[in-house]
Amino acid sequence: MREKRAGRRQVLSGLSVIGISGLAGCSSGESTTDDSSATESGDESEESTADDDSSEDANQHEIGESFTVGSGTQSIAYVVEQASLAELIGTSSFNTEPDGLFLVLIVTMENVGDETIDITSRHLKVVDNEGRRFDADTEANTYIGQDSRFDAEGIVFEQLQPGLQQTRAIAFDVATNRSYAFQVDPAGLVSGAESHYVALGNVPEP
Repeated sequence: MREKRAGRRQVLSGLSVIGISGLAGCSSGESTTDDSSATESGDESEESTADDDSSEDANQHEIGESFTVGSGTQSIAYVVEQASLAELIGTSSFNTEPDGLFLVLIVTMENVGDETIDITSRHLKVVDNEGRRFDADTEANTYIGQDSRFDAEGIVFEQLQPGLQQTRAIAFDVATNRSYAFQVDPAGLVSGAESHYVALGNVPEP
């Protein structure tokens, strides 16, 4: 049985950055048309592919980079400040352990729209290199504010006022030996805005 002492659990930071092309569901941009079939319409297709690649790049980010998700009144600017790993979250008395490993993100959110936005963890996920999506761990997010290693409260339910920002922690119980990206969907209930992705890195064995 593992000892439930938060002090002996090490938080690992500095995950290696990974490429996340393809996670957004975009095409790779490679052309399979041979020279003999190249036509004017083929040229137009290449231009369209170049536009798709540009859109894909605009939706992919790195840790520390600011980006905005949403449109109009439901727009939020995000910065992933830090990504780290933990085998336990909480204190020596009150804590929770993952089935795999906790991937913990410290995220700053700023409401750049002009209406109050309700924030939960439902629109925030991580996705692995096989396209599988992981929801936030509710219990870990409850305990994370009591853990002295994380200088932020967990996301439970927030109201983000226009022009203001909050920094919050969010934990995911993930499998090891896989690469991950943070997926941020629009916060509004109805939105045609695209999701954005932040490359996080490979989660090794503890």
